[in-house]
Amino acid sequence: MRRPLGVLPIPTAEFILKVTPENSGSKHLVLGTEDIPPGGVIPKHKHLAQDEILLVQTGTAHVTLDEKEYDVHAGGTVFFPLRPG
Repeated sequence: MRRPLGVLPIPTAEFILKVTPENSGSKHLVLGTEDIPPGGVIPKHKHLAQDEILLVQTGTAHVTLDEKEYDVHAGGTVFFPLRPG
């Protein structure tokens, strides 16, 4: 599955889902990769069915978790638990 290019304010490179309930049997974890250019934004959202782990490989990400904001630097990780309904 790929997120269409150009759906975000600053288009990202391809988003590719590699582990999903459909292809791996994992019910609560999805793994994907995405290159986000400097200034790129993923709009605030909830994960209704899966947990998410963000691994920042290069650069810095500004994230919001439980209404708190954090700057996550290269090598850092953030766990976003699923938020049903």
